Amino acid sequence: GALFRALGASFGPMFGLSIILGIGTALVFSNLPKIVAVWFPPKQIGMATGFYYTGIGVGTATGLAASGAFATWQQACLITGIAALAAAALWTVLGRSAPTTMMGTELSVGLRQSLRHSVRVKDIWILFIVLFLSLGAILSYLSSLPVMLQQIHHIPPRTAALFSSVVVYAMVCGQFFLPMLSDRLGLRKPVAVWSMVLGAVLVFLTWISAISVLTWILGALGGFFLGYLAVLLTFPVELPTIGPKFAGGAGGIVLTGEHLGGFLFMPWVFTPIAASSPTTGYLVISVAIAAAAIFMIPLHETGTRARKAHHSRE
Repeated sequence: GALFRALGASFGPMFGLSIILGIGTALVFSNLPKIVAVWFPPKQIGMATGFYYTGIGVGTATGLAASGAFATWQQACLITGIAALAAAALWTVLGRSAPTTMMGTELSVGLRQSLRHSVRVKDIWILFIVLFLSLGAILSYLSSLPVMLQQIHHIPPRTAALFSSVVVYAMVCGQFFLPMLSDRLGLRKPVAVWSMVLGAVLVFLTWISAISVLTWILGALGGFFLGYLAVLLTFPVELPTIGPKFAGGAGGIVLTGEHLGGFLFMPWVFTPIAASSPTTGYLVISVAIAAAAIFMIPLHETGTRARKAHHSRE
């Protein structure tokens, strides 16, 4: 899909190939938590999740930064398609089989059965809501920031772009280190919730302090704590009611919430509010992230401490 979009001569073929690309991407992303759970021991799930989520962040940021280097959109599609094929080839050659102890019928569950089971798990719908609010708010923040800095605070385009890239790369760092911190502590919820709260506060302070030396510091710190998204993706595979067996369907559900938030929040919530009051718009972003933290409260803790306590009771 990514490669042949370069040959699309009209809307119809481009639309169809984009759908194929979206389906393939969705299948990959929804199964990443399951792959991590199969290949890595419980103490390393956070680290592994942070590692692949960091790769996604670096790829996204690099793609945005390099977009101006392509002469045409066809060239951009061709290069990204070749990169996708190269990644698939590397996976085929280097991707090892699941450990023998994890193989067998226990993990052989079809997508339909996995979805049918996962939709009945309350924690999965909590994560759906949390990721809906989180990604919707975060994407609105990152997407609007360079434009708003130019229009409202009259920041030069280069400075606005540089500031936004600092926030993005700080977030990538958070996506790498926060899951590792949760591994070290053996707790997921406190790391995620406190990161949400701090991120929500720092996002709003970043906007109202623009633009000064303090703004750069607040922006970088806020971006770092927004990396909590990677911690959230450890939950499906660690929930006792899901585990690796049903992680494929559960991952699909929570990522659907994430992408719906990214698709709907900015045009339907942030943009209409920010059009009349940018400060209120960024306040809404902060409130959405804080609301996601509140929704986390009834979610079951899945860190190694909680799992050890659960096994000891059994």
